[in-house]
Amino acid sequence: IMGYFPTYRTAELPNIQFNKMTDVIFAFLNFNATTGALDMTNAAVLNNLITTARAKNPTIRIHISTGGGAFGTAAFNT
Repeated sequence: IMGYFPTYRTAELPNIQFNKMTDVIFAFLNFNATTGALDMTNAAVLNNLITTARAKNPTIRIHISTGGGAFGTAAFNT
C-alpha cells in the first residue's frame, strides 16, 4: 500500500499509520530553475517524514516527487 504525503500536512504526521504502508511518496522537492540543483526548502519536512515513518515501519520505502504544485515548468524547459 502506497501513501502520499504533501508538505503542508506536517501536523498530521503522528497520526499516519505508516505501519500499514510499504511505500510513501513525499511531495514535493523542486529544482532550482537556474542551477538545476534540488531546492532543499522542504528538507526539514522530508527529514521529519523519514524519521517518523521509519520509527513506525523500518522497512518503508520513501519516494520523492519533484515538480508539481505551484512549481510550474520553468526548471524543465530547455
